[in-house]
Amino acid sequence: MPARKILTAIGLILPALLCAQSYAVPKAAGPIVIDGRIDEAAWGKGLVIDRFYEIEPRENAVPTVKTTAYLTYDHENFYMAFKCQDPHPGQIRARYADRDSIGPDDFVGIILDPFHDKRFGMEFFVNPLGVQMDLSRREPGNEDSAWDAIWTSAGRITKDGYEVEIAIPFKSLRFPDVPVQEWGFILLRILPRNFRMQIASSPYDRDKNCLLCQVPVLTGMEGVRPGRNIELVPTLTAMRNESRDDPPLPLSNPDTHVEGGLSGTWGVTPNLTLNATLNPDFSQVEADTQQIAVNTRFALFYPEKRPFFMEGSDYFATPLQAVYSRTVADPSWGAKFTGKEGGDAFGVFFSRDTQANFLIPSNQDSEMFTWEHPVEDGVFRYRRDVGNDSTLGLLATSRTGDGYFNRLYGGDGRLRLGPNDFVIFQMLQSRTKVPDDPAVADAFDGSTRTGGAYSFDYQHSTRTWQWEASYNDLGKDFRADMGFIPRVDTRTGYLYGGYTLRSDTSPVYSMLIPSVWFTWTRDHNNIPTDWKGAWDLTLQLARQTNGEFIASRTMERYQGTDYFKNELHALFNSRFNRTMTAYLEVLVGDAVDYANNRLGNGKTLYAQYDVRVWRRFYVDVEGSLQRLDVPQGRVFDARLYYLKALYHFSNSLFFRAIFQVMNITRDPVLYIDAVNRHERTVSSQYLMTYKVNPFTLVFVGYSDAGLEEDHVDQTRMNRTYFIKLSYALRP
Repeated sequence: MPARKILTAIGLILPALLCAQSYAVPKAAGPIVIDGRIDEAAWGKGLVIDRFYEIEPRENAVPTVKTTAYLTYDHENFYMAFKCQDPHPGQIRARYADRDSIGPDDFVGIILDPFHDKRFGMEFFVNPLGVQMDLSRREPGNEDSAWDAIWTSAGRITKDGYEVEIAIPFKSLRFPDVPVQEWGFILLRILPRNFRMQIASSPYDRDKNCLLCQVPVLTGMEGVRPGRNIELVPTLTAMRNESRDDPPLPLSNPDTHVEGGLSGTWGVTPNLTLNATLNPDFSQVEADTQQIAVNTRFALFYPEKRPFFMEGSDYFATPLQAVYSRTVADPSWGAKFTGKEGGDAFGVFFSRDTQANFLIPSNQDSEMFTWEHPVEDGVFRYRRDVGNDSTLGLLATSRTGDGYFNRLYGGDGRLRLGPNDFVIFQMLQSRTKVPDDPAVADAFDGSTRTGGAYSFDYQHSTRTWQWEASYNDLGKDFRADMGFIPRVDTRTGYLYGGYTLRSDTSPVYSMLIPSVWFTWTRDHNNIPTDWKGAWDLTLQLARQTNGEFIASRTMERYQGTDYFKNELHALFNSRFNRTMTAYLEVLVGDAVDYANNRLGNGKTLYAQYDVRVWRRFYVDVEGSLQRLDVPQGRVFDARLYYLKALYHFSNSLFFRAIFQVMNITRDPVLYIDAVNRHERTVSSQYLMTYKVNPFTLVFVGYSDAGLEEDHVDQTRMNRTYFIKLSYALRP
């Protein structure tokens, strides 16, 4: 056999052999203090791993920097330390930040698969200043930052790089209760410079679209057991709220109250968790970034930010978004049971809500309403692992109230057909009795409706080629009141094809993806309502710069008229140095004026710029512009400004301020119905936080909101003062 063929065979076989490798972790030979200094003798007698691979942007190449990891354990903790050398330590990107916010920084850590099922993992990362980030991971690559654990870390920048130490209590982990542990694991270092380099302790095959199925095994830990995993978090909240019902009236209606609450977590088994909350208060949650809601057809989506609902949310995820926790508006209590035993995963959620958020969908538009009646919410989700990387699942949801119910049930699956091919499908059926309350919405007519929905998606992905074909059918009377499905009465097809071109040597780019896609929609009367064809180019460039350019031709049917549109859409993101990040999105072209049913020329612009100063001060500035012109003049101009500033006194203590301003100007002459010429809303939020860990913390805050219209001067409509205390008990 020629030498070149032998070397090629070795290059293909060696990564597989390395991934099958096992590493034995010795017990700590002495005490370890987590202070960011790797000076204890126990580190030198632990497991030392110093062979790493650059897996992005180069594939399994020798890294340009050296990384050395040390692993050991005792009866309470799993320990890690990292020496991360850097020839240019002045270029290290690190700042003091709240947990889970170190994505732009240098960081290092581990991904653990304690059950070694190659499907679910826990991620622990630390930046050079000791700031933590922990996530849960479900293949293929779905990460959830809502998961939080209590662990200890420290880091420091040195003259030749940085050092990090980590201690993870075993009672903060979920793993089998067996004499000797066998965990899948991979160590990962992120080095953001000209390109964002990923450096790992084992090679990665890009032709396999999963990570945990390729990692080696960590063995040797004997006599360690998962804890009882009981956490109780009592809370105390004091709040004073003042508001006015109408701008001419004084700011009054004071409402002052002090309330206690309780949240708890119980690890019933090493991998089954019960979460419960009583009288929860979410006043500390960051205010939603407003969105411009002018000239829109469908309800806007806002991401969930409440920790109780975010944690474990991946258990309830399905191809169609039939579960959306923000439909739970103001719960008086909630309980959630999630976990996985063997190949069976499930999630159960119940709550009692003091009011209900309703999304009323149709083919042409959708609307959001709040129904001031209590409802009981319930979700059941079951998923079964099949084979090496396939799943089948069941879903049932229920919401009931006074003279109202919505019940939904169905099945779904994700089937691997080969190394590079998946089929994803879902079938759902709903039955709804809407409230008999036409004063809230015309659709609340007391009727009972039954509808169905199904989706089918085929995906093919290799290191170079990707294609996809999907088809969704959402019935006219299908309703998912516990989910977010803003459009129904649709039959939608989608085709996509793309090619990935990578470069390991170019100083200009690391990846280019030209692609083409086409989508079309008909209603259930077989009338074409939309189609869109597009050319798409995605780029990953030097200086951590990413871009995407889309040119499209669209048909959009609205109120019986077919509008044909040409659009150009460009997105640009760059972390061009260690202190600044810029993002720009532009959409220009033809646009439909929905309020007056005509075609115009539209422009949408979104820009974001953030700066990190002195490692402690962070400023995020965002601006949005949306405008629409017709031959007779400018129909509207809407602008949204957002400013967030944070100052970190330490990793535990920080101050945050948020300001938002929305300005909308319309030309009433160009509107069929009467409208205000000018609207302006202003809101602000200030928060001082002291956080010992994710659950032991103090919040002190203030927020307000104001309004200005044609005949109303700028007026503060409400203001709120609050303080919240919580403490984590781990018996």
